[in-house]
Amino acid sequence: MELKFQEKINKIDDCPANNESGDKNLYRFILSVPMNSDSFKPHSLIYKPKFDNICIAWGLSTYDSLKSANEALQNLPKKTREKFTAIAVSKITDEDGIKYSTKNKKHYTFFPKKEVNLLTKFVLVNQDGE
Repeated sequence: MELKFQEKINKIDDCPANNESGDKNLYRFILSVPMNSDSFKPHSLIYKPKFDNICIAWGLSTYDSLKSANEALQNLPKKTREKFTAIAVSKITDEDGIKYSTKNKKHYTFFPKKEVNLLTKFVLVNQDGE
């Protein structure tokens, strides 16, 4: 399975560390509506080279529920929180890439496969979770 940014990921030992199998709905903060590719850039590209050698910085930060995503969004500093305009959701399968729960069990890092089109994979949700 080739992941997006595979050449960078290969330079980090034990990256990604593990994979949770099975389908999982994952939620992500979105920068603009309509969505564009900027909403799916990993921290390693946004803050380069600061996070080049940090494994999870090459994956996408996601959450296990709309409630968890909203709570995390509210905990961000105000200036950071104001950058985001919506939340999107996707049913992530084993065929889409690698997903694993971080220390905060509500947060997942998702490493998408190279060929996955994230703009069509994720859809906007309203605040009722639909």
